[in-house]
Amino acid sequence: AGQAFAHHSGAQFDREKTKTTEAIVTRFDFKNPHAYIYVKPTNAKAVEWEFEMMDVANLFRGGWRKNSLVPGDKIKVTYYPFRKEGSGGGLLISVTDPKGKVLYNGPAGAGPAKY
Repeated sequence: AGQAFAHHSGAQFDREKTKTTEAIVTRFDFKNPHAYIYVKPTNAKAVEWEFEMMDVANLFRGGWRKNSLVPGDKIKVTYYPFRKEGSGGGLLISVTDPKGKVLYNGPAGAGPAKY
């Protein structure tokens, strides 16, 4: 028997729009099947947003490490927003870390995630 692969479609993200926000990291889950960044946007009231990312292997090739972001870091996030109005966060395109380094959601040079 062959391998079976399952994956969600990504239809919950609006790829016709890109948004950017500044935020404070509340949690960074560097794990499979997807890594996630949780933040509190600096322009929102007490709401935590989440950003979905690729798997750890692809992120590692792109320069990410489990300590790339820590709670309290002020970052700039570029992303495809959720389609559902009022939902905070979405699919990560890139992060500019506190030192000004840009990390993309995928292997080095790949640009934004394609899933």
